[in-house]
Amino acid sequence: MAAAFFSFLITLVGLVIIVGMIFLALDRIAKDEFLKKIGKLAVGGCAFLVLLFSARATFFGGGGAGAVSPVAIIEFAIGVIILVAMFYLLDLAVDRWAKDYAVVLNYVLSIVMLVILLYLAEQALFGGGLGLMTTTGASHFPGLAK
Repeated sequence: MAAAFFSFLITLVGLVIIVGMIFLALDRIAKDEFLKKIGKLAVGGCAFLVLLFSARATFFGGGGAGAVSPVAIIEFAIGVIILVAMFYLLDLAVDRWAKDYAVVLNYVLSIVMLVILLYLAEQALFGGGLGLMTTTGASHFPGLAK
């Protein structure tokens, strides 16, 4: 029971970290309050479901708990950083070369980035990460291997 409870606490901390990063990224990426609300509701709702599944597995013997690993958190952070950088560069390009359509293009760009962010969150919360590193910490990229 103690090991299961500790696993529950690990899942809880992982959820807090991932949801916090998503909320920060949404504030930077989503140009519209409505889009921010959709993203926060989707991620917050999924995180709450993962928490409930984990509580069921811990306290009531049901299977199917979500597994948030340190590797998933790091890979998610990498994905968010890359996403924010790409959004920044694309936003600059739109403002410079498509001034007449900047509002429309930035809105659509914000929607695309939100979808990518939600996909990254899904992989971190339910898929175990993005596959950049193995759970042992070894990288799939030879130049980054230990």
